[in-house]
Amino acid sequence: MIKFSTFEGLQDTTPTRWALPFDELAGFVTGIHQRLEHESVFDGNEIFTGQYREHQDIKDHAPLWSPATFRYAGKRCEADVVSMSCVVYDCDKLPFGSSRKLHERLLEANLQHMIVGTWSDSKTTDSFHCVIPLDWEHPINEKTHNGYSQAKKAVAERFGIDYDLRAGGLSRAYFLPPIWGHYHAHTDPDARRIDLSAENAAPTSQQMVEGESQ
Repeated sequence: MIKFSTFEGLQDTTPTRWALPFDELAGFVTGIHQRLEHESVFDGNEIFTGQYREHQDIKDHAPLWSPATFRYAGKRCEADVVSMSCVVYDCDKLPFGSSRKLHERLLEANLQHMIVGTWSDSKTTDSFHCVIPLDWEHPINEKTHNGYSQAKKAVAERFGIDYDLRAGGLSRAYFLPPIWGHYHAHTDPDARRIDLSAENAAPTSQQMVEGESQ
């Protein structure tokens, strides 16, 4: 099960806890936009350019999701993050076709993932979130915080994930509902996930993926 949190909008700081299998999480996240009010039509093959993107008020009030679990009765702040269930890469304005090529690299490694277009997506560039689940829910404290961040960086280097390094702390890892301009996923329950279980043994990025930590 993948634990995650949702918020009712950008101004909401009180998380709601969820837990779903990864394939259902993919359906949940990509289905959020269908619950928003808009009149545009999307057929799954074209970049979404209708009124949905143009309505800033909808974007400002769209529900958000986060791979972080927060303390009970906690708020959306760094001190209240207790665990992370996925790594999420925010990839912005990359060459067209980048999302498909990344999907192929992750698929070749048999790594569970989903890649969903963001509000910056266009017909000429790829802007997307790449979500990769962890093998187990990773607790966050003073000793493990850096391990999670280092693992995210190491996996990105291995698979050539060009992502925004300006992202803030873990409590700021919350995301708007995706646009379906680009969507690729590998949700086979038998596929691999990122393994941080031997963090103290300093596993390589390959060991994190293949579970070969010593």
